[in-house]
Amino acid sequence: MNSRLRFKIIGVLTLFVLGAALSGCKVAPNTQVGTSAPQLPQPKTLSDPTWIALDQAIHQDIGGREDVLAYLIYNISIDSVQFSDDGSLALVWISLVDKTTGLVQSGEPGLVIGHKAADGSWSVVLQADPTFAAELQAVPESLLSAELKTEYMPAVQQSSKDGTVYTGYRLPWTNGQAKYLTGSIGHVFTYKSCPSTCLYAFDFADGTQFPIAAAKAGVVKYAVWQYENGNTSNANYLVIEDDTTTPTTYMVYFHLAQNSIDTRLRTPGAKVYQGQFLANADDTGLSTGNHLHFMVHANPDSYWGTSVDIVFDEVSVNGGRAAYLCRSAGLP
Repeated sequence: MNSRLRFKIIGVLTLFVLGAALSGCKVAPNTQVGTSAPQLPQPKTLSDPTWIALDQAIHQDIGGREDVLAYLIYNISIDSVQFSDDGSLALVWISLVDKTTGLVQSGEPGLVIGHKAADGSWSVVLQADPTFAAELQAVPESLLSAELKTEYMPAVQQSSKDGTVYTGYRLPWTNGQAKYLTGSIGHVFTYKSCPSTCLYAFDFADGTQFPIAAAKAGVVKYAVWQYENGNTSNANYLVIEDDTTTPTTYMVYFHLAQNSIDTRLRTPGAKVYQGQFLANADDTGLSTGNHLHFMVHANPDSYWGTSVDIVFDEVSVNGGRAAYLCRSAGLP
């Protein structure tokens, strides 16, 4: 097997699902796991001529590229577009569409920067391009905040996979239901660039606002719950501090539904027990559909930080790393 084919296969296994009838992949102990495929979103139908022109420019640019895994195994669809006041600059948020099912993979959208030429044509810069960092930095903050620029700034995490591995986590949902793993270390594979935060982050989805459970015990560090469902500018989230680790770590539950955080958990310092209901998943913030973005970091000064390597108790393969779970034999 040549190295390119091996890389493609590893990527496919990395990006797909937690679900029913898993070949040795234990999702939840002592529970009946659902057997039907989650209902993920349909891609948007484009009607605006400018969106269509941008879509054509993106597909022309990615055509034939083999340096970005996502462009090999997924179709690309425009989720939303933001324009500068003069219409010459576009931030194009893109989603990944499964080639077999035609469904959007719920997760954080990719970012494409578009420039309009004098003749009305568009050129685009992808996250995998070497000029993307400079292009991102040049985007006015009125169009993209400094905080979001940081999240999309290319800087692949350098920490070794042979470093500290944090244990004792449960899969973060209730009732043992099947969930898609729509993103994992695929955050890196997806666009060949990634903020330094997301190497060990996970996107879990089943197409619904499913209930989320605490992966591990701790105390509340941050809680934001007021933004309306579907708000693309702001996300609701819960961060739980875990002082049983060295250093202290912080579990991030991102893209939560409005007002769904348990009222007892809206105050910093509130105790959280493993398996306790926390909130419901949604798509607040930059998101291509209802899902939970879950990761653990060690930054005491912000809700966001560099993700650390974690393993889940229920996962019986690959050392407990959900990022490497095999694809279900019973799901598309």
